[in-house]
Amino acid sequence: MVTFSTFSLSLLVSGRGCAELDSSMTVPGGIRVVLVSEIQLYREGLAVRIAAEPGWDLVATVETLSEAPLAAATWSAELVLCSVSPTSANLATLAAAVTSLVDARFVALGIDHVEEAVAWAEAGAAGFVERRDSFDELHAVIDSVLRGELRCSPRIAAALLRRVRELSRMRWRTSVELLTTRELEVLRLVGEGLSNTEIARRTSLRVPTVKNHVHHVLQKLQVPTREAAANMARAARL
Repeated sequence: MVTFSTFSLSLLVSGRGCAELDSSMTVPGGIRVVLVSEIQLYREGLAVRIAAEPGWDLVATVETLSEAPLAAATWSAELVLCSVSPTSANLATLAAAVTSLVDARFVALGIDHVEEAVAWAEAGAAGFVERRDSFDELHAVIDSVLRGELRCSPRIAAALLRRVRELSRMRWRTSVELLTTRELEVLRLVGEGLSNTEIARRTSLRVPTVKNHVHHVLQKLQVPTREAAANMARAARL
């Protein structure tokens, strides 16, 4: 792992050696950044731009994502920029790092396909920069991430929304499988907006029995209110 402050990088870029660094120098305040890239030329070039940016303090560069958690923890980094392939190993590493480094935000760089953005999002990435984006866009994305917001292209936003819908349908299908035939019938009538008394008349059940069915439906669907269950029923077109 190569670590450096903006002072040391500026000396290296200007041609002065590390031996000239004064131990009394202090690292300037700012957003502490760790940069991860598998491509050395890209890593070195982006490091120069990041280190020169006011308010950013590049504290470490590493080649692999597996090295990033230690570097981020060592330097108390607030931001980790990742330009690596979305392999299963890298995605698992990111997911673990997001859990262990609660104060750090991870941004995926060089996104080429929306499927990559979805994979990184599911692993815990807080932002994305596409391969065609400029350094100004990277800056804007980082500003958004640090505010707890998401800045991304419309195509990535659409892909993320599609994934949310898919997960919702998967959850719905799994939950519905837990319902009995009678509970499905009651849920359908709840979706029509019927009260417990009206459902009792429609199904020839007692009102207390209907209440029990509704209670069980809410539990199995893992929704807090009758209205939420009704929305799910209408969305599923029961």
